Parts: sequence; C-alpha cells; structure tokens
Amino acid sequence: MDNETDFKFDLQLFAENEDKKTIDSPEKLQEWVDNTDSILADLKAKNDELETEKTKKNEEIVNLKKEVSDIGDLVILSKNSWKETDEKKKADYELGKWFARWRLGFHKYNAPGNDVQGRSIERLLSKGYKPLTESIKADHGEIEKTGLGTPLTGDSSGTNTQYLMPAYLYETEILRTADLISEVMPLFTRKRMTNRLIRYPVESNVAGLTFVTTEVTDKTESNPTWTYVDLSCETFATWVAIIDELLEDTFTDIGAAIRVQVLEDYIKTVEDQMFEGSGSPFTGILNETTAKVYSMTSTSIDDLSWDDMQWLIEKLTERKYRLGAVFMMHPTIWDLLCREQNAVGSYLWLPTTVVPRMCRGYPVKLSDNMPTASEDSSEKAFIVFGNPKWMWLGLRIGLEFRYFDQTYYAVQNDENFWRARTRFGTKIAIPTNYAVLKTGA
Repeated sequence: MDNETDFKFDLQLFAENEDKKTIDSPEKLQEWVDNTDSILADLKAKNDELETEKTKKNEEIVNLKKEVSDIGDLVILSKNSWKETDEKKKADYELGKWFARWRLGFHKYNAPGNDVQGRSIERLLSKGYKPLTESIKADHGEIEKTGLGTPLTGDSSGTNTQYLMPAYLYETEILRTADLISEVMPLFTRKRMTNRLIRYPVESNVAGLTFVTTEVTDKTESNPTWTYVDLSCETFATWVAIIDELLEDTFTDIGAAIRVQVLEDYIKTVEDQMFEGSGSPFTGILNETTAKVYSMTSTSIDDLSWDDMQWLIEKLTERKYRLGAVFMMHPTIWDLLCREQNAVGSYLWLPTTVVPRMCRGYPVKLSDNMPTASEDSSEKAFIVFGNPKWMWLGLRIGLEFRYFDQTYYAVQNDENFWRARTRFGTKIAIPTNYAVLKTGA
C-alpha cells in the first residue's frame, strides 16, 4: 500500500441523515472504526437498559399475581351484590387488598389506618367497616374476636351478633332437619289448569248388550249417562319481611333458607289437602263420604293387625280397582304393623334392602301428613288403599317466589320482602275407587 489511492474505495454507510460517505484515506477509515465502536457501545447500553426494565416488569407481574391470590383467600362478608354501587365494590376490593397484606405481616411496619403504600383507608372504614387494629395474636397473627369492635347487630333486639370478619370459622348453613322427598306426591295425577275451574265428565251408566231371544224380539235400549267433576284452584301465599342490615351482617343465605322452607310447606299443604282436607277449601280422601270403608272391631289404632289390611283390600271387589293400588299411611302406623309377630315370636314383616316396602303384595307409601298412631279416636280414618292416579293435583300457577326491595318501607325502614304464592287445587276424581280403614265406633 504505497499509494494512498490504494485506500480509495466507495463504502456505503448510512448515518442518521442517510448521506453517502466515501472513505479515501487511512485517517478516515480509523475515524469510521472509532465511530462504529461508539455506536455499538450505545446499542449495548440501551439493550441492557431494556433487559433491566423487562426484569422489573416480570417481578411486578409475579407480585401482582401473589397479591390477587392472597385476596382470594379472604372471607369478606357477603353483600347484596345487586344493590352495590361501583364505589362500594371498589371499596370492598381496596379493603380486601389491605387486609391481605396485613395478614402477610406488613402491619408490623405501618401505622394503623394506612396500608403498605401509605394510602389512608379511613375512606374505606367510613363505609361501615370496623378497624382491625387490636388484639393481634403473637404466634400467627390471627385477630381475636374482641378486636373486631362492636357486633354488627341486624335487628332491633340486637340478637344478630355477627362480626365483619370472623375470628374463627363460622358455618354458613342453618342447622335443621330437612323434610324428605315425598313418596306419594309424585304418584298424583297433575292437571295443567288454563282456568280457575275446569269441569271433567265422569262415566256413570254405560251402554250394554242384551240377549235377543228371537228375530222378532225388540232390542233393549241402554243409554250411557255421565256426571262431572269440577277441579278448581285456590290461592295459597305467605310473605316474609327482613331488613337490609340483617342480610348484610349474616353469613347465611337467608333467601335460600326461606325458599327451602316454603317449598317443604308447599308439599305438606298439598298432601294435607289431598288426604285430610275438610272442604276448606278442598275435601281429602279420608273425608270423602262415597269412598268404601272398612271399620276395625277395635276403637284403638294400636290394635291394628295384618288381618285388617286384608279386609281393607277386599273392599275393592274388582280387579280394575286394585290395579296400581298402594297403601298410604303415616310412618307410625306402619311401625304398628312391623311389630306384629307370629306364634313363635318371628316378625311377620322383615325389612330388607332388596324387597320394597310391601303389604299383602301391594306397595306401601308413607306420608308425614297422614294421621299418626297417637291420633287415636273412634271412627278415625287413617289408612287409604287405592290407585293414586285418581288423586288429581291441578296447577294453575306453580310455586312463585319473588323479592321486593323497591317499596316505601325499603326507603324508610330498610325493610324488604319475600313473597311466596301458588294457585293449585286437589280433587279425588272417583272416590269410590278407594277403600279407607277406620277405627271402630
């Protein structure tokens, strides 16, 4: 390279202004190399800065996920979600986030009344929450019940002494013995009622054949006749009043509990009208005057025997009446039959897990709404035998359950209402198809 011209060559470099550069000497070449090193250094510094920022963002995401998980572990008192405002929901979230951090131990380094970032929670506490700053257990940081302040009473008597956040685990279920599913109600025939009263024709006399003795003998006229059965519906209803504070301060779903109670009473009411209705508004099978009756020789229900059950069956004198028939009685009545023993002391009926409950070859269905063994009196009807399909349940409106919170009382007294309502009717379509067992006179 003796000649400087040997260094002359065209090298395309595009700087920020995209001008064409020509390196025509060793000095310019060295200058270009130095500039390139500087540019590479700047690019590396920028890359390191981006990597650092990326790492910080990832750490923030991890912390945020952990914070959300902590908040998910909280049990905050359930509110009327359909009535909460956006501001209230936000307040719930902020308080939950603060309390989650408090549980993690951050409360040791922050003054009461502020969260870990120093933001005041007085606004949250002013929404009705109690401060959680007293009686911290030293071993694992739980809150004593006494540290939650005054109980949040939900009624005028002050009996609802529940707190904002439980110191110990409170069950959300109400202790109760739920009614069992009805054995007899599914056997009733359901009639959809398009009006409050429907009239059904019932066969009375039928057309029949008569032997014609000779070709010139007149034929015998036989005209069928019909009567009718009226199926009507009536309204059954109730309402329950409750205040907002109780709903807000309890851990139990009050509405769901009331719905279950009303549903159970609906089944009880239907069965009671079907069996023991006295005509107000409906007449049950035990009070139907045209049903077939077998009376025991004894005036006491305790003297019930298997022979009485056989005599009751024989009251239905034709096969068509016995087809699909079942015995219907109270569980305590069935207990009397289960006590019966033969001459050697063996029980006449042995319960098994395979054979269903039977009596003289017919199924036995139990109802808690039939007369009990303790309802002992003369001429007391207490067992029914027959096909349940002739027991009609007319449904005009099913069990309706509604909630009212936009009333004058809601404004003035924070009082809201649940209303349950149904319209149904019961009818023994053909009472003569049944046999009823009574005690003696």
